[in-house]
Amino acid sequence: MYEHGKPIHKSNYRLLAIIIGVVLVVLFGGFYLFVIRGNHDAVTRGDKTPLVSTVKTNATNTNVQETDFELSLPGKWKLAAQNWDNRYQAWQWQFQDKRYAGRWFEVYQDTIPADYAYNYMLPVSANGDSVTIGSVSGNCANFTTTNQTKINGSGTVAAPSKWQGISFYCDYGRQSLQVVGTSGPDGINTLTLKGDKSGTHKYFFLYEDNDIDPDLGIIGEILTTFHAK
Repeated sequence: MYEHGKPIHKSNYRLLAIIIGVVLVVLFGGFYLFVIRGNHDAVTRGDKTPLVSTVKTNATNTNVQETDFELSLPGKWKLAAQNWDNRYQAWQWQFQDKRYAGRWFEVYQDTIPADYAYNYMLPVSANGDSVTIGSVSGNCANFTTTNQTKINGSGTVAAPSKWQGISFYCDYGRQSLQVVGTSGPDGINTLTLKGDKSGTHKYFFLYEDNDIDPDLGIIGEILTTFHAK
């Protein structure tokens, strides 16, 4: 009913207010879902991301000085064994961090186990007194045939193989191991370096990583610091 002095469209104002309220609720809900909740989910997912099993390059390095060579190991390592087999002159270092299980690095000098078999091969070549590296292969069982397998000196099934044109022995009998070995144009498992003081020596390098998330690139990081004296 019309009354003097009162607006005739009061219901329209009430409807407009309701519409504005609904719009504000929708806008706030969208802001919460896509901005606030989205950021919260991202943080939560980030908290659950596992640590990458990698020795960081900015970690304190373990510097090694031997009579004929020098190298730097990323992180904290200790010399765990030396010349453990009287047939070879060799060194073995173990990574000292309980978060990473079973990381080892080995150097053989002059007396090289030429039939030593491993699962991943890293091609190496000489650049003066230092090492030039190629790309680590995938697991050799995926590209190696078994028609010429042999039992090597370690008692495992070794199959002749090649990666990037470089020959080596694939550890076909233990395909689940995470072991990287080096080989080069100088011969199977052999790299020849000449130092200014020590003269010419042959080297063979091995890296083993038994961690649940192995980082097979560490051997390349180590070898870039290796120099014959």
